Amino acid sequence: MEGGRKMEAQYISKYHEHQLSEHQCSSFVVKHIKAPVDIVWSLVRRFDQPQSYKPFVSQCTVQGGDLKIGSVRQVNIKSGLPATTSTERLELLDDQKHILGVKFVGGDHRLKNYSSIITVHPEIMEGRQGTVVIESFVVDAPEGNTKDDTCYFVRALISCNLNSLADVSERMMAMRGQFDQVNRLRSVESLEEEQRKKRRGRNTKKLRKERNDAVMQGDEADAGGASAAAEEGLPVCNFFRKPAKSKNVRKRTAIQEGEDEDEDSKLGSSVVYNKKKPPAGDNKLHFSSGSQKTSKESEVEKLKSSVFEYESSKQIQVQNDSRATATLETETDFSRDSRAIRERVLKQAEEALKGKKKGDGDEKLYKGLHGYTDYKAGFRREQTVSSEKAGGSHGPLRASAHIRVSARFDYQPDICKDYKETGYCGYGDSCKFMHDRGDYKSGWQLERDWDEKEKARKRKLAMKTEDDDEEKDSDASDEEDDENGLPFACFICREPFADPVMTRCKHYFCEHCALKHHAKNKKCFVCNQPTNGIFNTAFEIRKRMAAEKK
Repeated sequence: MEGGRKMEAQYISKYHEHQLSEHQCSSFVVKHIKAPVDIVWSLVRRFDQPQSYKPFVSQCTVQGGDLKIGSVRQVNIKSGLPATTSTERLELLDDQKHILGVKFVGGDHRLKNYSSIITVHPEIMEGRQGTVVIESFVVDAPEGNTKDDTCYFVRALISCNLNSLADVSERMMAMRGQFDQVNRLRSVESLEEEQRKKRRGRNTKKLRKERNDAVMQGDEADAGGASAAAEEGLPVCNFFRKPAKSKNVRKRTAIQEGEDEDEDSKLGSSVVYNKKKPPAGDNKLHFSSGSQKTSKESEVEKLKSSVFEYESSKQIQVQNDSRATATLETETDFSRDSRAIRERVLKQAEEALKGKKKGDGDEKLYKGLHGYTDYKAGFRREQTVSSEKAGGSHGPLRASAHIRVSARFDYQPDICKDYKETGYCGYGDSCKFMHDRGDYKSGWQLERDWDEKEKARKRKLAMKTEDDDEEKDSDASDEEDDENGLPFACFICREPFADPVMTRCKHYFCEHCALKHHAKNKKCFVCNQPTNGIFNTAFEIRKRMAAEKK
């Protein structure tokens, strides 16, 4: 353990040193993974696919498509974090030393000037190959947060990512082990099949040679006997005939050859038994209407062939199902509700009817209201759980455990919903809610409609699509509105205007105040919109200032 900590300290001092400024904080996270380095590094180095192990990343797009130093990726963040997008740049990628460096260059988040370095190192864990992953970071502390709070948040986020990396890597290692075992078994089977083919070929050649020798000896014996009979003048009868080439030749098995080889060489003839070969297992389903004929040898061979088996856990996988199989936990547990109590009472009554003896002291032991034996249960059909469901004698029916609950928020509690949606209310005139089927807009809907009308009117004015009379009326009304709505002081210095200017977003400042703020921040002081360095002269305010002087 101490040796492992020393190695971690060496890795941190060698690869994870950051230069911190005054408002920055830094820390690191170490994770030990029970998987080889090549598997872990294959996941970490994929700058274009961080969602393969990071649970908070939903989508990633690399600009340009090439993976090299300086590549920029656009990452979309899942809901649940105070961010939506992040723009990140690849700073370092070393496949030999297993080092990856990433820096945040933009995005909708609060981690400004964030930079991280991830290193992957091999180690031995429990006698097997393992990996230690170290990720360090440096980031600016946001305004309103301390350095400790910032480090705690970033460390929690990195720990979640590294835990997910460990799960994915160990799962990939398990799959690789299964594939290696299958390939090893297949290679062994192929070698055995080749050896069987070679032995079969050698046995075939021996059988052909022995058969030809036997035929030659028979022909010589026939010729000698025929010549002797011809000399004596006796009739000749041939008992041996050469087999035809088109007929099938019976072959010996390798076991019979080894046992009877010496006897065949002495006698010159042998008896050959044909045996059917057992069918090779092909792992397919075969259907037949005939009787099943199996032998012990074939069963033994089938058991030998099934060398790899995998039995599932028979459990529902609920890691990433978006709670599609979640159960409703607001109701009473099924083992403690009224129906379960009634079932236990009926079971106790059934056991009493069957005459099962009670233990000593059961009669004087108090078991509660539902612990007494119901001697009426079982005699009548309606005193069962199936018949008592509709009657409600044991409480309400059990609610379905796999129904999603949807909530509806009522922003008009004074309106009768039944009458508004259907036009009918069961309470009639005695209903305490107002019967009204009219549609009313909320305040935000009225403001939205007003904003849309104003935008359309201003767009028409810009395009000059209105008539001249309407333009004059609108200009007069706009001037009156503008004069009434113009500010009387600068938003920055809070003093009367000196050389007033106007930005593109219709905000007014002093000229020297606007230029001074623009040197520090390129956005508007009021609405935080980009000004692009455009400051126009505020003629309306100048006219008002001239009129006030007169």
